[in-house]
Amino acid sequence: MGGRRLEDFPTPVCLVGCDVQTGERVDMRYGDAQLAVRASIAIPGLLTPVRVGNHLLTDGALASPLPLDAARQHFPGPLIAVDVQTYRHERIPQSPLGLFRRANCLLQNRLAQEETRRQKPEIIIIPDTNALGTFQFHTPKIAIETGKRAAESALESWAAPDRHDNGVTSGFHDQNRHPPDPKSRRGCVGIRPPHPGH
Repeated sequence: MGGRRLEDFPTPVCLVGCDVQTGERVDMRYGDAQLAVRASIAIPGLLTPVRVGNHLLTDGALASPLPLDAARQHFPGPLIAVDVQTYRHERIPQSPLGLFRRANCLLQNRLAQEETRRQKPEIIIIPDTNALGTFQFHTPKIAIETGKRAAESALESWAAPDRHDNGVTSGFHDQNRHPPDPKSRRGCVGIRPPHPGH
């Protein structure tokens, strides 16, 4: 992406970062694309925060892990959300790192749940990322195929005549954000979500 600018992409794009000083979400729709990507994925403790304009930015997931507010604000039309961070915790982590990651996941899940309730996306796609690690960049084909299957199932369910009356899929039926049964055909992929390592 060297030299490319966000506003030059054929499809409008908005990346989000988190202001280190204020904790606020910062939307990036214009400017250097590579810089914006670096800022939006600058995981604290692993990657250095990135200066973008007047903001020092880190991973956007800290402020908005499922940035539906930004999508509604900048882009008209139906909203399709892809949630790759939904976790169903079956075991209690035993290590300090595992407990830290669990706490971070719970916080991000709550933020995503609140945005989902506010914005009510027409479709939520929840891929089964259980077999994919956070830094598993060397197996893109697996991730792509997983996402493709989830999207096809979600669209098929959403188009079914017995789907939810308003066409809105929540996927958050309790505080643990367990996705609905895939057989319920409510426009959401109800595949078992991943849980972090311990």
